[in-house]
Parts: sequence; structure tokens; C-alpha cells
Amino acid sequence: MKFNKKLLAVILFGGLATSMCLASGMEEKVQASEEKVEAYVLNTDRELYKSVSKDVKLPKKVIFRDDQKSTGILGETTYGIKNTNFMDNKAGDYVATSLSESSEGTKFYTHRYENDDASQRVTFNVIGTETNIDTTDYDTKIVRLSNGIEATYAEGDAAQVLAFNNPKDNLYYALIGEKDVGKFTTEELIEIANSIE
Repeated sequence: MKFNKKLLAVILFGGLATSMCLASGMEEKVQASEEKVEAYVLNTDRELYKSVSKDVKLPKKVIFRDDQKSTGILGETTYGIKNTNFMDNKAGDYVATSLSESSEGTKFYTHRYENDDASQRVTFNVIGTETNIDTTDYDTKIVRLSNGIEATYAEGDAAQVLAFNNPKDNLYYALIGEKDVGKFTTEELIEIANSIE
């Protein structure tokens, strides 16, 4: 499946907008022009992301590093599942989550994290099919994850993206990092991607 720059923009900016579709235990109705969008209300986040594919995996750890240069303090906030049981994924570990479906039946799952003051955000996206995105106008580099999968790091002014197709489950994963001050480094996003299990 070949996508263009428009989809990249949708992932970069639409992922943030749609991430508010479902928030822990709250029902929201979403409407879109020209396309049917369904709102899902499920008992747990696990049911939501497993409806894309039984093989969907979430990051075990999402780390936000705060470099306060004026005080010389380096702070760190860690979010994520505290043990290996995915059933223990708690609402406090993420800000919002959503599931949408295209008219062709492809499911898009979004899981959003942010630090305490929301000055740093990571949006985790899973698309239920192998995907290629045109990153022609972005600074990109190819990196390798710890499991050997090749990923593309794309850097823009507003966000940084680490994206890859997982050949084991035919799912497309994209981590979108945003900081009010500074940028997510390749290493920061790779660290999150390497914790996807």
C-alpha cells in the first residue's frame, strides 16, 4: 500500500486530534465528512488495540527527559506498563487512546502519552496493514531497532517520527514525538520503539 505526504500529515497532526476519541472510560462521538467513523466503547484498552490485530504490542516504557539548562538539572519521567502483564495496562499510563477505521476497512489505533506539564508528547500509532509513506520533504535517516527491524526517523519542525513496518505481524508502527522546547532525538524514540513487546 503506497501513501503520500498527505497521509504523513494526517499521521503527524491527525493522530493528535483523533487521540482524544476515547479516553479512559469516556465515550466520545466522532463525525467526519464523507467517511463513516465508528466510536468504540470497550471495557479495557487491551480490547481496543487488540481489535486492530491480536499481534499489536505497546511500548513497555515511554521516557520523557527534561533538560533544564538554566538550573543544570536533568529530570526524567517514565510512563509505561510496570510489569509484563498487558492486562495491567492502566489509564494513568497514557492520556488518551482511540480507534478509527477507514472506508477500506483498515484500522488505525492511537495511544498518547505526555509528561506532567504536557510540554512533551508521544503519540503511538498502529495501522493495521503494511504501509509506505513518502517522506521526500523531510530530513530522514534509516536506523535499526534492537530486534533488527529497519525504521525511518523523520524530523520536522513540529514533530519527530520513528516509523516501521513489522514483517512478523504486517502492522505499521509510528511514534510521533513533540516537545514545546527542543526535539526528540533519534535515540529517545528508538529507546521507546525497542520497548515494544
